[in-house]
Amino acid sequence: MPAEHSPRWRGLDTAVLDHLLVRGVWDVPENERSVEVVHDDPVAAADRARHTGGTAVILNPLRVEDVLAIAGEGERVPRKSTSFGPKPRTGLVLRLLDAAR
Repeated sequence: MPAEHSPRWRGLDTAVLDHLLVRGVWDVPENERSVEVVHDDPVAAADRARHTGGTAVILNPLRVEDVLAIAGEGERVPRKSTSFGPKPRTGLVLRLLDAAR
């Protein structure tokens, strides 16, 4: 694992997957179509891999405290590590109705 990252970053499942497997062993190109991410459904991920001849990798979710600690040290978690919800719809405008806030 890269020495320039913190021990916490190097211990993330997503960091090990991205650095050692995706880039190192499998040499997957870095583009949006090379890796398909299936959130919240390991069975669907395994089914998708079976049907496409791919490989499913089931990871533990990142803990919020790990994301906050890593960000607090100025680092970013590896790509495709987080999926926070609910997400606001594109173009949605939020406005406070209480003028005192």
